[in-house]
Amino acid sequence: MKALLQAGPHGRVSVRPEKRFLIRFRQSVCLAAGLLACGAASHAELTIDSFQPGRLVWSGATPGTTNWIEWAAALTNGASWRPFTNVLADSSVMAADVPFTYRVCETPPTNPLPSSYDLRDHGWVTPVKSQIGNRLTGEPDPGNSVGICWAMSAMAAFESSLLKQGITTNPDAPESSFSPWHLGNAVGQPPLHYNEPCYVYYGDLLEDFPLFVTDPPTVYGYLSPDGTNGWGGGHVFWMLDYLLSWTGPVYEAVAPVPVAAMTAQETLEWTNRNPPAANFIVRGVYRFFPEDYANLTEFRAAAKQAILDYGAIQSYMLVLPADFPDVTGLTFYDTNSFCLYCPRANLEPNLNHAIAIIGWDDEYLVPAAPASGAWLIKESLGTNVYDKGFHWIAYEDQTFLRGDDMFYAVVAASGEGCQWPGLLTHPGASTRIKHALTDFLGTGSSMWGEDSQGYARFHTDAGGQLKAIGLVTVNRGEEVTIGVYSNADAQLNPVGLLGSKQVTLDERGYHLVDLDAPIALDAGSDFLVSLTFAYHDQAEPLVYCLDEDLPPADTYMLNYCATSPVPAWTAVTNIVGLDNSSLFLQAVFENP
Repeated sequence: MKALLQAGPHGRVSVRPEKRFLIRFRQSVCLAAGLLACGAASHAELTIDSFQPGRLVWSGATPGTTNWIEWAAALTNGASWRPFTNVLADSSVMAADVPFTYRVCETPPTNPLPSSYDLRDHGWVTPVKSQIGNRLTGEPDPGNSVGICWAMSAMAAFESSLLKQGITTNPDAPESSFSPWHLGNAVGQPPLHYNEPCYVYYGDLLEDFPLFVTDPPTVYGYLSPDGTNGWGGGHVFWMLDYLLSWTGPVYEAVAPVPVAAMTAQETLEWTNRNPPAANFIVRGVYRFFPEDYANLTEFRAAAKQAILDYGAIQSYMLVLPADFPDVTGLTFYDTNSFCLYCPRANLEPNLNHAIAIIGWDDEYLVPAAPASGAWLIKESLGTNVYDKGFHWIAYEDQTFLRGDDMFYAVVAASGEGCQWPGLLTHPGASTRIKHALTDFLGTGSSMWGEDSQGYARFHTDAGGQLKAIGLVTVNRGEEVTIGVYSNADAQLNPVGLLGSKQVTLDERGYHLVDLDAPIALDAGSDFLVSLTFAYHDQAEPLVYCLDEDLPPADTYMLNYCATSPVPAWTAVTNIVGLDNSSLFLQAVFENP
């Protein structure tokens, strides 16, 4: 039997049977991290000579070949394979620094990332929308904007995911386009209240911001100069909570951006606030951080793979008023190549605009850049800015996908067959305290070297067939056991197991996990949904919401205490500092 090498505690190397892992063979070489994708039978596996934590040595390489290293999380039937690195072999014995353990095979892969890719070629990109009004002379006005670029790019990813899966089929059809205007407004209302939309036009000049000093001058527009009202800098997790609260999605035709009113500098109104939501949901919302990857090359490769896997992805860039036509000032945009190239790394903290990445070209020629290659961007500034609303950003740009710049991916789905959003411990997955949004808050017992466990008690008035559980992970590669129970005993231990499922969740973010079989629950019954996160020295994995405006749900966690050798189930609200808190869990039923 073949085996995979895996680093054990304290650097010890152990051999684990291959049947413990999902292995996919390709017509090439590969390595497995916890799991390995390997080349097909036409290439012999290379031999691992030794592995010490962080250092892999193998033999049998053919000089002149590239030894490819790829990985995916273990124990998942839907593995998303990620390139880690490749090494040009100059001898038969090779070594590489790696963060995992690997098996090595010989090159080249039959399906490396393409050198160029454009989602528009497949019909998986909806038309460009606009968040800006025009000047009275007709040109697009960078100072006449509602700050919903985050909603525009989040919806672009949502729409692209539906198209890529064939759930919607025509990118130009009204049924494929959803309203970022409704999203941007709705998250300002309870129960979310993430932002405080500004509907009044302010003509005050942006004189205190050197990057925005232009001719003609740029003004605040629909953003109050004193900072009391704005639109917030959101991301796809705000859209997730909008969908979890069943406020949307709403079709674009029902709630379009009021561009004409903005051009006239009128006070805006959010009309048609509560149209019926279209029957679409999300199954996944994922966040990708650069620190998860060994280097910039691997982070870029992950972004490309995400576009191939999911469709358009969301990220952030630096947009300047002088990028607009007929505006003079600082700009890094080249109108001949339709490409942005900023060589100034000190501007990376000034990223101010969310966009959708819809492709790339490794050979794209960028004037003044030291190397070729660029990302293809879908904008939210209308079709009169950049190249009909699209442009490129150079790989060598020192602000984009650098530093702390992350990206997000979405898996949208049809809502057919499920009662969405089901039962929730909280109407949003992100943490909120009044108007402020923070990152996910995690608590648990991983600090004790033990599995982290928590559960929520739900009550179903109607009963039915429980089919899926929604949860959030803050770490990659979490091994989670989901349990559904009928009750808890006097010590609050879950009892009466009705069903369970084990799953490995590759990415950090929101996951809607289908149970292997629906669980029948009677009308008027209570049930528990538990989560057990396997310990692997990760950050605290149990996610909770902190909300001063909503009563906490009935949730519990297995609490470890320094004064007691035995952990005990404790209500989350009884843990110091977690008043008004609930573990996040979602229970989704089939349509009757």
